[in-house]
Amino acid sequence: MNNNQKENNFNNKKSNIIILVIIAITLIAIYFSYYNLNRKSTEKNQQSYLNHQKLQTTTIITSINNSLHDIKHHLESFASLYGTIFEEDDYDIYSSVFASIMESHQNIHSLKYYTKDMELLYEYTLPQTDQQKMDNLNNEWINSYLPIMSNNQRKSYIPMIHSDSENQCMGIIIPFYKNDELQSFIITTLDLNKIVNEYIKLANIPPVTEVFFVDRYGSTIYSNNNDDYGKTIFELNRRMSPLLEIYNQFITTKSGSDDYTINNNGDRIEYILSWDSFTIESRKFILTISTPKSYINQNLEVVSEWMILLNIVITVLMILFIYLTFKLRNKNLIQLKNHYEQIANQKSKEYYDSQKTLTEQNIDLQEAYEKLENTNKQLLEKKWALEQSYSNNQILADRLENIINLITSIDMTSAKSLEDFLIELFDTVLKVIPEADYGSVFLYKKDYIKYLKTKGHDMEFLNSLKVPSEAFSQFDRSRSTIVEHIENVPLPGMSEEKLKIFEEKTLTMKQSITFNLTINDKKIAGISLDIAEKSEKSFDETTIQIMEAFRELSNIFLKIQSYQLELNRKATYDSLTGTYNRRIILQILGQNIKLAKRQNQPVSVCFIDVDKLKYINDHLGHRIGDSLLINVTRIIKENIREMDSLARIGGDEFLIVFPNCTKEKAEEIWQRILEDFKKFNENNKFYSIEVSHGISQFDKVHVKNVDELITEADEKMYKEKNRKREEGNDKP
Repeated sequence: MNNNQKENNFNNKKSNIIILVIIAITLIAIYFSYYNLNRKSTEKNQQSYLNHQKLQTTTIITSINNSLHDIKHHLESFASLYGTIFEEDDYDIYSSVFASIMESHQNIHSLKYYTKDMELLYEYTLPQTDQQKMDNLNNEWINSYLPIMSNNQRKSYIPMIHSDSENQCMGIIIPFYKNDELQSFIITTLDLNKIVNEYIKLANIPPVTEVFFVDRYGSTIYSNNNDDYGKTIFELNRRMSPLLEIYNQFITTKSGSDDYTINNNGDRIEYILSWDSFTIESRKFILTISTPKSYINQNLEVVSEWMILLNIVITVLMILFIYLTFKLRNKNLIQLKNHYEQIANQKSKEYYDSQKTLTEQNIDLQEAYEKLENTNKQLLEKKWALEQSYSNNQILADRLENIINLITSIDMTSAKSLEDFLIELFDTVLKVIPEADYGSVFLYKKDYIKYLKTKGHDMEFLNSLKVPSEAFSQFDRSRSTIVEHIENVPLPGMSEEKLKIFEEKTLTMKQSITFNLTINDKKIAGISLDIAEKSEKSFDETTIQIMEAFRELSNIFLKIQSYQLELNRKATYDSLTGTYNRRIILQILGQNIKLAKRQNQPVSVCFIDVDKLKYINDHLGHRIGDSLLINVTRIIKENIREMDSLARIGGDEFLIVFPNCTKEKAEEIWQRILEDFKKFNENNKFYSIEVSHGISQFDKVHVKNVDELITEADEKMYKEKNRKREEGNDKP
């Protein structure tokens, strides 16, 4: 046997010893875990049953109390409706009412109606009731409460509960008063044992459970042990000696629980006891439920057997796992290598995707430039056509030339707003049509017209009216149109009050020439020129031709301006998030570094990578992925300073530039952004925002230019991403 074989055998023996040690440790740990789990399960099961038992007492007490009050309120309602001594003719009515009461409350033994002189007017008694005993009991109650009822006007009286070995009864007395004097009364006897027993059965209490329903004097009103009826708590103590020790807690507290132990033929039986109480006519009644702990814990024996079987299965699985772990080590190393290769391939694909996005943006920019060139060609063609069309009219040609010069003098390369461009067009048309006394240019909003500039008119007054957009739909504005006395034209969509104010304050005009400006056949704005009523000037066909030429040229320039704005937007901003693109943010960062060098100020950048974007796009769809990027952009913009700049520089990569900011201050801002990401994740059920970041600060020694500053931040970002991967936080 050579040295290699000896070494392999030694290693195999060593591995087997390690496996046996691990198995032994595992078995010991499983035994102690089972012991602790069994003990904790017993305690938890007893506590759970105690809570259930407390809930049973509360539910039964509430149900009994509600049932007694329902009967009392039913009789009180009868007293309110029929509170006089009935005549002979009313017998059938009262008989029907009493029968209805007895039918609604089947726990009533008897119901009798007396005059104040003890004359029996009506009675209704169940057949199985002991008539003689009920009469004696009723007479006892009446003799006790008749003097009280004569002196006190109350709705009802509940006498002392009667309880013996055969009956547990409660009486309810309902008096009838007329002119503050007692006229008659109803006395009804309830089977309290039956009432309690109904709710005891509904609570599904097991036979081994002891149930007592006693009053504060210790008399037993109900017991699921028939031998205990009519006994006091002191007599029951002979059978359950600890019960008297706990009795003081019954009468002093509304509800609670306790443990006690009794000796039964030499066997010690431990009980869990719960009680609850309620009060009727200043008398307290207590319901107690106690269950042997042995009954509660017997269900755990089956669980214990299953736990033993489960522990055996776990042990077998543990041995199998250890065996596979030693045998498959090399295979895991190969899988780890493949995993890193997949990550490298994914990064390569993301790089190619970003290159593809940049290529598509360049194509969009090229198309925009081609549109601009085509528009310029159309403009020249229009100019040539107009020059040829009006070559016979030198005055008209000169004015058209003036229009072209004035419009083309407007700088289209600067990013003007639409409103500024329209105001410049309005100033130009006033120069072209000097005979106009008044005029206005307005913008069509969604529901109203916004005046941008006026000549002669009160622009503030006109805007305060919020003239509806359809107000000028009474005449054709798609071409230059002359309207006589435009102030008399009906204006639809305006209220009578606004219309009256408009007519009172509007200038009187002899003639008006008006037209709309459009982009791709969509009306954007309108221009109107007016001649005063007393003026000798007027508009003619030549004016219409000039204005029509001006309208067409203006529409062309409006289209050029829209293309220019679109071109500037695509060249500057990311189309999805609306942030700066890579080219612009690099320019901004370069300018800030130059300024930092001159003024010796700090500049910091934050490189951000959105984690799991590819997984979301592949499994949830690109619409959800786009929503994720938009929400990341929104939360970052809400937290960075006004001077800071944000850009999307790749498919899932962002860059923040912090002028005049140290990396410590930038980290504080980033922590606010992370807090808002967490709040968003708590309220979003579709996906969560997870990012990695790196922050670097420019200095003249270590980081000298834009590329080095971004590279340092990028490296810090990847360190954070690798740390998450090692901690297992990069799983989808």
